[in-house]
Amino acid sequence: MGPVHQPEKKRRISRERMRLATYRVKAHLWSEKEETLSGFVFLGDLQDVGINVYLNRRLAPGMAVRFSLEREDSYSYRGIVVWSGQFTIAQKFVGHEALKFRSGIRCLFGSEAERQRYLAFVRELKKRTTEIKMGL
Repeated sequence: MGPVHQPEKKRRISRERMRLATYRVKAHLWSEKEETLSGFVFLGDLQDVGINVYLNRRLAPGMAVRFSLEREDSYSYRGIVVWSGQFTIAQKFVGHEALKFRSGIRCLFGSEAERQRYLAFVRELKKRTTEIKMGL
């Protein structure tokens, strides 16, 4: 007969994955013709090639945008909207009522140094999140 409970090592990995999937990072977007849009990104939705962001309106595919994470005045990155759709409760998304659109943005890095800066920032965010001690 096997153990009833998961081994401690697997439980810790599961908690870390849950933190990455549920930790929210503030996002700010700008287009050439529109005002600043504020929303959020789940840390698990920060990928090497782009982000999935939750906003209060649908973005047109092909739209060029700039985005920054955490603070509006932090370093910003260029991107292009690949897709945009509306989430509903039926799709098992429970979130802020005003932020019911999700858009996929592909990053357009101007140089390898800019790409490496973005990847280092994402790694640092993930490290900060997974180092949180339970019970704090």
